[in-house]
Amino acid sequence: MIISTLSYQSEIANHYTLGSLLINGYVSNDAVASWCSSIGFSCLIGGHFDKAHKEEMLKMVISIDQSPINGKTLMELSSDLLKNLISQVCLDSDTDGRGRLIQSLCAFVLCLCISSYNKIGSYSNDSIKQLICKEINIKSFQDIRKRLSESEFYVKAFQNPQLKLATPDEMALTYDFTQLHEYTTSSTEV
Repeated sequence: MIISTLSYQSEIANHYTLGSLLINGYVSNDAVASWCSSIGFSCLIGGHFDKAHKEEMLKMVISIDQSPINGKTLMELSSDLLKNLISQVCLDSDTDGRGRLIQSLCAFVLCLCISSYNKIGSYSNDSIKQLICKEINIKSFQDIRKRLSESEFYVKAFQNPQLKLATPDEMALTYDFTQLHEYTTSSTEV
């Protein structure tokens, strides 16, 4: 449903499979599309498929990573996105309401990275915390992170588990997102 909603609706669009969308996203120059496709592949590989299907997906991802098309690996994408998140949080806080919301969401994503129990060198919880201390400052980071729960979108979603919206454009955050935010905020020590 999500793919059909987001995809361009035409006769040609109906011929694309999930696999072709994932591969095109994975080799894309757009870092977010590549990262999302990488996560999609990871979920598929970790999902409830038999061993043969998982091996085929792994072979496909490995062959793309080793091809000369300059596709970035998941680690490279993660590094790029981590730098991008830090730079977004470090932006001047005198931006408009939307800019402040994006800044708060980026701080929230950094909290998710910290709470993921990652043990890989430069992506470990401690290294991300040190990066936040060095690049942002803990007090500023906590203030920026707190702004999200003070935004009108957040408050509206938090108070109404079953929001009634006139148009899809009105939706910014969901009740489930607010619950994840509350849990992450209470369990992350930054």
